[in-house]
Amino acid sequence: MDDSLYKQAVEIVRNDKKASTSYIQRKLRIGYNRAADLIDRMEAEGIVSAADYLGRREVVGLEKKLSNEEDSLSFGKFLGSCICIILYFLLGLISFLVMIGCFASGDVGIAAFGGLFAVFCGYRIYCKIEKKSIEIKKTYSIEDNYLYEKLLYSIWKSREVDAKKIKDIVGDEHKAEILVYRLEQEGLGKFESENKMILDFYRIADKVKQTAYYLKREKEEKEVEREFKVCQHKDVLLRKYHQLVYEDDYGIIKEDKYRAELEYFVKNVLRKNEPENSYSLSNEVDWVLKQVKIFLLNENEQEITTPVKNPYDFEKQCADILNNHGWKAKATSKSLDQGVDVIAEKDGKKIAIQCKLYSQPVGNKAVQEVNAGKIYYKTDYAAVVSNNTYTISARQLAQNCGVLLLSVDELSNLDDLIFIQ
Repeated sequence: MDDSLYKQAVEIVRNDKKASTSYIQRKLRIGYNRAADLIDRMEAEGIVSAADYLGRREVVGLEKKLSNEEDSLSFGKFLGSCICIILYFLLGLISFLVMIGCFASGDVGIAAFGGLFAVFCGYRIYCKIEKKSIEIKKTYSIEDNYLYEKLLYSIWKSREVDAKKIKDIVGDEHKAEILVYRLEQEGLGKFESENKMILDFYRIADKVKQTAYYLKREKEEKEVEREFKVCQHKDVLLRKYHQLVYEDDYGIIKEDKYRAELEYFVKNVLRKNEPENSYSLSNEVDWVLKQVKIFLLNENEQEITTPVKNPYDFEKQCADILNNHGWKAKATSKSLDQGVDVIAEKDGKKIAIQCKLYSQPVGNKAVQEVNAGKIYYKTDYAAVVSNNTYTISARQLAQNCGVLLLSVDELSNLDDLIFIQ
């Protein structure tokens, strides 16, 4: 693998805080397989985490790894600073001794000069030490900022910390010592003993909520919560999709009624107790619809997910679903159906079914017809199956007559529904 290309990919991940194969592919304009190899190498070297159940990765190795030349240069600067401090200290000490000697012998002019030079040397030592302190603070903000924010976030969440926990979070003992020192310097906590640290949680809470890491994690947690709510209501969302979405005579998929249903879902479930001006309703509806369509693609039964164009195809679809689930189903004669489109039998149970492909809620007439068909065909049960909902009066009549009102996706569970009835 080209090392120069890998270094470019690492820089992109460090700078943009994004680690996905498709993102690297777009930024470097390379093939998907090469991008995947780069991500795998970053994971092996500890720069990015393994993918979670949603395929997301966390950037965990943001500290800059210095090359040998940079390490040598840093050590040379440190050694030079130490030599300068020692030289200033020696010159200042000599000047101080000269000042005392000259003052004792009565040579006030030289004594004053020696004193001033000693003060100058002391001032230079102070400047060198202060400059080094400032450089260390800059190193904190450049190289260790991400790890420090991660540490603060973990402390804020768990409300506790010890030396082992800090080391586990940071992954490096030396880095852990630096970050603990930074915690103490900023007055956020201090170690009472080797393993016990006293923390100022109020100041930590104020600090952590200003960090980019906090904002990133809070956003991720909200996304996970949102996805969980959609998965929790998956069955209802799919059933409503089959009921409200249909294909018109021109081959156009009509989703208007389903989008209205999703608006209700967003306001009352997904974003409940949140002010409407805090999010875009249309964007939320688009996002939920996208998730539902992913569910549809993953469904085992292709016939459920594919809208049909005419009533005859719809009747065949219903019969096929029942046949796939152990029923022996067949469509009736079109001219003499007596209000029944499909007759199905299983384990001695016989049911008459009327299939309604409607663009609006199904009314009383369908219930009346299938109930009459039940008598004509001498079946044990009767049901209406539709891609849409049912009117209130149709539900009331069906309850009195013992007619099942079903959606298409409920046909696979017809045995259980008959047993419940």
